[in-house]
Amino acid sequence: MSLRRELAGPIVRGTITSLVATLVLSGLMVAQTTGVAGVNDFTINGAGTGGTSPVASPVLSENTNTLQLRGQPGQPVLLASAANANPGALPIDGTSSVDLDLATFTPVLDGSGVLMPSGPLAPLLVADGAGDWSMAISSGVLPGNVLLGALQMGQVDAVTGAITLSQAHLIFAQETNCTDQANTWTSPPDDGDLQVVLDSTFTFYGVSYTSVYISSNGSLAFGSGVGFDFSDSGAEFLSGAPRVAVWEDYSPNVAGKITYGEEYGIFTATWRDVPTWAGGLPSDANTFCMSLDTLSGEVMIFTEAMGLLLGNNGRPVVGITPGGSLSGTSASVDISNQIGDGSDLSVGASDAVFEDFNPQPGFDLQWSRFAFFPSGGFGVGPYLVY
Repeated sequence: MSLRRELAGPIVRGTITSLVATLVLSGLMVAQTTGVAGVNDFTINGAGTGGTSPVASPVLSENTNTLQLRGQPGQPVLLASAANANPGALPIDGTSSVDLDLATFTPVLDGSGVLMPSGPLAPLLVADGAGDWSMAISSGVLPGNVLLGALQMGQVDAVTGAITLSQAHLIFAQETNCTDQANTWTSPPDDGDLQVVLDSTFTFYGVSYTSVYISSNGSLAFGSGVGFDFSDSGAEFLSGAPRVAVWEDYSPNVAGKITYGEEYGIFTATWRDVPTWAGGLPSDANTFCMSLDTLSGEVMIFTEAMGLLLGNNGRPVVGITPGGSLSGTSASVDISNQIGDGSDLSVGASDAVFEDFNPQPGFDLQWSRFAFFPSGGFGVGPYLVY
């Protein structure tokens, strides 16, 4: 079991020391890993394992967040912050590199006393017998949809003094609720799509895409649009285009709006007060949003007030799929029971993770936020739900 310590409030930074000066004076070599299990594998809230650093790990607003390092047993751990990260930059010895800008690298926690003077937390900053260390912190109230900075962890070899760093994590504060984005889909049709070119490539189930199709019926699809299909079903979800969805027969042409935008590598689309269709006279309102993190391949879904009173059947299909009947799974799962658990609801890298509400009454994902994280590496399944 990993060591855990609860801290009230945000991390308090210690004395600022120049890592550059420390490296020059001590002659330490710094090597940066890419999250290989057992070699300084740093995750935040269970996300970020593997892939080319830095990886994005959102810190949720008003939430307890867990920092965890898996590395070498009994070795002191380090935690440092910076305003941003630069992948593969600033070589130290001609072959190794670090991601945080050394000019603004700020030690936050240090169990070895190498980067900053040892404090009362120093005895706690050592990996346990299994090589695990973790700390839970409260983010408190954070400003929404902004880049807070970057974090990187490492360990100090007790014998040689060499520092081995983990991958870096870009830290974002995200709104608890959906927000309207910078761009508005003007005059969306009843059943249609809007193709949007992404600023950054998004990898989904191992395939890279440079654009996304926003569907008026509640999907972000890849390769082709899906808005024309209003008869949501689990079978069609698995056989159609790859997509992320809160799929139902919505009518944004009658009321509400759809906005979209990309910032800090995260593309978000918001459906605001969009009614479902019923004989051309929709009267309910549904608000939800979906985000694509181009830095890690993570997918996030947020639902607010979901009327779902009318519509084709009033019960959507929610989740992610590689489409094209590529998924090895064919049955829906209960997503609400998995939120926050980091559960692996799929087995294979191409397995869909979705809940089809059509066979059952009600909708239990109202006012929920959940994410699908690619545990197989950058944009590669199986996907974890948390």
